[in-house]
Formats: sequence, C-alpha cells, structure tokens
Amino acid sequence: MELLNPNANISAILPELVVAFAGVVVMLYDSFVPRQRVVSTVISLLGLVIAAVLLVGMWNSASTGNATGWGGMIALDSLRMSFSFVFLFTTAMTILVSAVWVEREDVPVGEYHALLMFATFGMMLMASGNDLVIIFLGLETLSIATYVMAGLRRGALGVSGTFSTVDSRVRTVAVGYLGDLRPGDRMLAVPAHTSSLSASWTQPRWTLALTATRAEDWVNYDRVALARDYTGADGAQHDVTGARLRSYWRDYSGQTHLRLSASRDVGHGLTLLMLGDNLLGGQVGEPDNLTIRQGRAISGGLRASF
Repeated sequence: MELLNPNANISAILPELVVAFAGVVVMLYDSFVPRQRVVSTVISLLGLVIAAVLLVGMWNSASTGNATGWGGMIALDSLRMSFSFVFLFTTAMTILVSAVWVEREDVPVGEYHALLMFATFGMMLMASGNDLVIIFLGLETLSIATYVMAGLRRGALGVSGTFSTVDSRVRTVAVGYLGDLRPGDRMLAVPAHTSSLSASWTQPRWTLALTATRAEDWVNYDRVALARDYTGADGAQHDVTGARLRSYWRDYSGQTHLRLSASRDVGHGLTLLMLGDNLLGGQVGEPDNLTIRQGRAISGGLRASF
C-alpha cells in the first residue's frame, strides 16, 4: 500500500492559526489580569489584522493554480479568501461595536473576546475546507464557542428546578440474613421523590437567591416507639431485633426547606453577606421522628478579598 504525502503546508492555514493564537493569548492574559477591556480588544484586533494581511499575501497563490493543500483537504481559492475576509471584517466590527456594551452589561470581556476569536477560527476553517472532516471540525469549533458565548450574559432573573424519582427495592438477601428486610421491600430512608426550585436575581453589585428543596415519601423506623420499647420505658421488655423490627416501620411524608442568601459588593474588595437557612423552621420528621435538626437560622457577615 502506498502512503500519500499529506503536503502539510502550514502557510495554507496560517491566517486561521493566527486568529486561534490571538484567542489563546487573550484567554491566558485574562486569566492573570481579568477585565482589561482595552488590552483584550487590542490583542484581538491585532490578530485579525495580521490574519487579513496574510490572506492578502495568499491571494496571488490562489490565482496560480495551486488550489489545494494538506492533501486536498484545504482549499486555496478565491472563494475561501473572500469568505475569510468577510468573517474577519465582521468580527472586527463586532469587537469595536461591543467595546462599551460588554462593560455596561458586566460581561467578562476577556472570555467574550477569546470565544469570539475561536468562533471566527471555526468559520474560517469551514470556508477553507475542501474535505468533510475539515468542515466538520470548523463547524464544531464554531458551535462550541457560540454555545458558551450565549451563556456569558445572563439575565437579571434566573429560575431553575429539578425533580427526581427513585424506586429502590431489595432484590435478594444473603443466606442466613436475620434482619427485617425482605425481597421486594423498599430500602429504608430512601426518598421516592426529591425536588428543588431556585430563583436568583443578579445585578452588577448584588445578588439574591431563594431555594426550596423537598424530599418526600420514604419508609423508616418509628424511632420514638423503638427507643421506648428497647429501653423498657413502659415496664415491659420487648424483643426489637430481626424481623420484629418491621412492626416499627412507618411512612414519612417529608418537609419543605427554604434557604435565602444575599450579597452586596460595597467596594474595595468587601462584600456584605446574609444567609437564612431553614426559614420554615421545621426540625423533626427527617429522616425519622427522633432526629432534631437545626432550626431557623439567620446569619450575616463581611467577606474581604485581597
């Protein structure tokens, strides 16, 4: 079998590499020096300009008949150059137009510019693709960057919820087992349903979050009756071992828990915090009728960042 020369010509994809490299530089710079709008804008625009200059130098190569590179996977024609110029120009205009918007809307500017560069790299890779693999790689790069970018700017109000259901049952027991569980029984203290609902309100200098959680419908021991019979509090002795423990089983319906948190940025690295836990005040009933949980608690504090 004869192996074909892939014709790995780096210059054929150099404009795309420059755009991707600029995105990496912006991302790394923002990791160490965050929210530098002017610096990340300059780095992004410089990468776009260099890529445009390289495309101009490649235009003559496209007209000499050398129409492909990398074993025919990369196109070197006028159509690829034209679309690449459109993508570079559109990205540059987007960066310039959104220069003030990202600050006003409190968007993480470094991440925004880096993702914009990666999306541009994906678009340019699609335009240069002369093979389905290259087109797919460009599409995936564009899609991932766009999906992440769509979540950068969050609305002031956010709502989320979860619900899960579990049917946990004993399938079999070991030979010689003398406990109270039998095949087909529900596992003790395992809720059949759990749910949560969270709402948050976010502004540039403060946040507010309210969360409600509930676990319901499970089987567990009547710990109060079990403790009374085990200690012989009524003057009689009871056997509370093995299968007799089944008589102490009872159903629990569960309770709803409410939690509230708030924070306020007062500047100079200081943040005021307030937390309210178990606001409904329920203390018994989970996971059994003997355990007493912490009651309603409200606390506050001051966090300092250096």
